[in-house]
Amino acid sequence: MFHSDTKYVYDVRIDIELIKYNILEALCPDCNTTVVATPPAECKGTLNYGNMLRALCIILTYYANVGIDKTHKILNDLLGVPISSGTIRNIMSQFSANTDCIIAKIKENLLKSPVINTDETGARVNGRTQWFHVVSNLKNTLLSIHPKRGKEGSVASGVIPEYMGTLIHDFWKPYFGFDKCKHALCCAHLLRELDALIELGQAWAVNMKSLLLEMKTVVDQYKDNNKTALSKYYHEKFKARYDEIIIQGKSEITPSNTRSKSKAENLLIRFEKYHTEIIRFTEDFNVPFDNNQAERDIRNIKVKQKVSGCFRTQYGAEEFAKASSVIGTAIKTGFSVVNTIRDLFVDNDPLIITTTE
Repeated sequence: MFHSDTKYVYDVRIDIELIKYNILEALCPDCNTTVVATPPAECKGTLNYGNMLRALCIILTYYANVGIDKTHKILNDLLGVPISSGTIRNIMSQFSANTDCIIAKIKENLLKSPVINTDETGARVNGRTQWFHVVSNLKNTLLSIHPKRGKEGSVASGVIPEYMGTLIHDFWKPYFGFDKCKHALCCAHLLRELDALIELGQAWAVNMKSLLLEMKTVVDQYKDNNKTALSKYYHEKFKARYDEIIIQGKSEITPSNTRSKSKAENLLIRFEKYHTEIIRFTEDFNVPFDNNQAERDIRNIKVKQKVSGCFRTQYGAEEFAKASSVIGTAIKTGFSVVNTIRDLFVDNDPLIITTTE
């Protein structure tokens, strides 16, 4: 008999558990006091829903971006659980109310981080445009919602105004209003703007794009070799080349005599004025080349809008921001999203936040 192959099949078996608690009372024979048994914390009414089921509601609504009514239908069809849309809405509010401890820890970790990323994106809330702001790093995600896009909205997160490390962002001028921190500009955005000028025949843009990519390649090689700083040779080479390209750009672009400048002139001015912020990633290897971290952390907002179109209430948008902060941080730190959500229903202080980076 020959054994030629082995095959496996993964499948799912769903078991619904219904636990019945009989709450008994008795009369003390010594003092005639009636003593009533204390039910488990999750038993607040006649019909209750366990923490794992409540976690599943949060997974579907906040993580998978499934609408409340559709979540009700899925749970009813798949599990046969008699749970209403109103109850699911209440569970979402309960979860949001339990996230404050983790949100506070996320803020604390971000303030201690040597490098953080920030970005913002618009969303329709109760028929009006508001702004989700994100502050994040490799291990922590903090989302907040505010009516304003600029500095006022960034202040509301409670992190950036007091932050003293390096803040990575695109060239959105309100960010430069925060002067306690250093700044680093997203080079991926700059590359896209250079590409637009290259199509218009700007030779200096070709050379600047080539230089930025060469810088990135060299820095990545140094990091791969566990080095923490560029050699003096590369520092001097990159600086000299950068200065040459600025001079080349000035020779190609005719300066405007009015306040209205061309895109080429504006970009050249930015490269000259913000030289330090643009090449920060070559001076400090903790600083990434781009702001992709923040863009990834805020992408789920766009997914939510594609599914639902908008947020019906301000409160709902705020709850979504809190839940996304907790879920995003749990994913980054390697914790189970399901267990993290379940633990928040059991304990208001689960230990999922352990690192600043």
